[in-house]
Amino acid sequence: MSEPGEIKKKVGVGFGVMLLRDGKILLGKRHGDPQKGGGSLNGEGKWSMPGGKLEFGEPILADPEEYTEWNWFDLNELPEPLFFPSERELNNYMKKKFYISR
Repeated sequence: MSEPGEIKKKVGVGFGVMLLRDGKILLGKRHGDPQKGGGSLNGEGKWSMPGGKLEFGEPILADPEEYTEWNWFDLNELPEPLFFPSERELNNYMKKKFYISR
C-alpha cells in the first residue's frame, strides 16, 4: 500500500516477440473475454505475437489464460483479425522497416 503523497512507480511498456520458422510466424489468439485477453488496448479475440505489458517489478512474463490457441502462419496468409500492435510490426517487417536503438 502506498503512503499519501507517494508516487506510484509505473513502467508503461509493452513488448512483442516475433518468432519465425521456415517462413512462418507464431501467433496466439487472445482470449475473447476482455478481462483475460483484452487489456487496455482491446485485444480480445485477436491474433497477436507473444508478448504483453510489463508491470513495475513483475517477476514473470506470462498469463496462461490470456491466449486460447497458438498456430504457425505463413507470412503471406495471416489470420484476421490481428491485434493492431502486432499488425503494425508485421507490416514493418514485411517492408524491411526496422528500428534499432544504438
